Amino acid sequence: MDNFELKNCIYDSVFEEIFDSDTNSMTIEELEDLISLAKNQLSIYDDISNDFSVEVHKLKTYISDLKAHIALASNERDKIVGESERCASLYYELIKQRDCLENSLVKIKEEHSKNQDLQESLDFTIEIKKQEINKKERQLQNLLDEYRIIIEGNQTHQSEQTKPNDTPKSGHKSFTTRSISFNFSIVKNNQSKDRVPVNHSHHVRDTSSKGSNVSNNNSIIFGY
Repeated sequence: MDNFELKNCIYDSVFEEIFDSDTNSMTIEELEDLISLAKNQLSIYDDISNDFSVEVHKLKTYISDLKAHIALASNERDKIVGESERCASLYYELIKQRDCLENSLVKIKEEHSKNQDLQESLDFTIEIKKQEINKKERQLQNLLDEYRIIIEGNQTHQSEQTKPNDTPKSGHKSFTTRSISFNFSIVKNNQSKDRVPVNHSHHVRDTSSKGSNVSNNNSIIFGY
């Protein structure tokens, strides 16, 4: 019901109250009082109608604002729904990545365990090789010490045979020939054999009257 219809309804009720009265039995003063009362009521009804019109306008404005807010809320709801769907998609993607990372972590742990076992095996092998090398170094040092003693003995023996008091019995001049040869052959292979073949060949020959000839032939072969 709009403002015009409301006013018509008010006027009809006022006029009905006036004309329902028995105007024939009324005096002019009573009739004027009744008309004045009707005018006052109409004025009150007009004020009420105006206030009602203002409230209706406010209500319509509020409804319009509410509709605008509803539209904004609907847009925000659509945005939130879209963001929610995107977040759900990202969540499932993160779950997939997490599962992939967990599988990778399991594989890495397995590889780490294998590498650790291999490292321990390599450390054990290296330690054995070190012990073998130390053993062979000691053997080599012992052989070198032995040959140093042999060489020193040969030099002492040679110096004793070439003293000034020793003169040749024949007319040939005495001379001493010393030949010392060392042949070190080190052969390394991957099978780590604990065998050290040693070939000692020591030969001393001394002839003073027919021409002294000292020949020392020392050969050593090491096999790793």
